[in-house]
Amino acid sequence: MLVALTWFAAGPAAALVGGQPEGGWPAVGALTRVDSFGLERAFCTGTLIRPDVVLTAAHCLLGTDEVVVTVFGTRFFTGPNVDEPGGGDFRQAVEFLVHPDYQPGPHLNDLGLIRLAEPMAGVLPALLATQPLDDSWVGTFATHVGFGASAGLTKEGVGLKRIGEIPIAWVNPLTWAAEAQGAGVCFGDSGGPAFLVEESAWRLAGVNSAVTGCATPGCDPCAEAAIVTRVDPALAWIDGSFAPAREAPRP
Repeated sequence: MLVALTWFAAGPAAALVGGQPEGGWPAVGALTRVDSFGLERAFCTGTLIRPDVVLTAAHCLLGTDEVVVTVFGTRFFTGPNVDEPGGGDFRQAVEFLVHPDYQPGPHLNDLGLIRLAEPMAGVLPALLATQPLDDSWVGTFATHVGFGASAGLTKEGVGLKRIGEIPIAWVNPLTWAAEAQGAGVCFGDSGGPAFLVEESAWRLAGVNSAVTGCATPGCDPCAEAAIVTRVDPALAWIDGSFAPAREAPRP
């Protein structure tokens, strides 16, 4: 964390810094929109938790003053590179659902669901974590997958799926901190998953919410800790909204 806790939402605009290009984890996809130049671009990451339901961050669905996000302007892409769309499939969004207790300032309950127009055939949905996290998980490396920037200062590299292992620095009731060490969450990784092993299976335990940085010119906002929204406290809301599939993800 930095002095004054300057926050940068890794949101609409937001691959992993230091992460490696990744062709697996097919349930993890990019949220895309057409930009002002008529090009389809990734702006956030999400994970298929049912053949027609994607889990992402709430703030990804709300947009910003600079980036307008709409339901029918959003598609979900499964493939390793948005700039090479032939390597994956697109599905149109038809409904957004934001967690009712989402608080944008501290990024609490930063979870959102997207219902797709059609099921994503041939992709095994991710299994959600059910075990509550506590301080015993501090130091454990979570596997983060995202389509965000590979450089925090230039915001280059958005749209390519990358993977990185990032340790848990601390755990709160609704969030945990992912401390950048070699790999770090950056712009465009918002809504992307953090996987932990639970009961011998990879399970989606967290959703990337924000990165902390500093306002000093030249300071890399993606070189510090990231805030990850825990999934386990929100299981009742997720299950009560769009029941997730109960199969494990395959990397």
